Amino acid sequence: MQTEQTSKQVPPTGWKSAKVISIPKPGKPPSDPGSHKPISLLSNFSKLLERVEVHRLNSIIHQNHILLPEKCGFCKKTVNSLSNCPNH
Repeated sequence: MQTEQTSKQVPPTGWKSAKVISIPKPGKPPSDPGSHKPISLLSNFSKLLERVEVHRLNSIIHQNHILLPEKCGFCKKTVNSLSNCPNH
């Protein structure tokens, strides 16, 4: 299923939907709509497939040296990441 969806470049239907719940903020009146925090709950299956895809893409990026070492904003941080930053 995952490979089929990846080849189509269309996310599965389950990835497009979330259950939104409202969490009341402490000390705020519950009747005021602005005193609630919306939280989106995704399915565990979609989160699992997303992690698989991220792992697969990161492997491709690192194996093929697609990004420069200085471009590590979204990659896993290492001690060396800080040493690569320019001094301003």
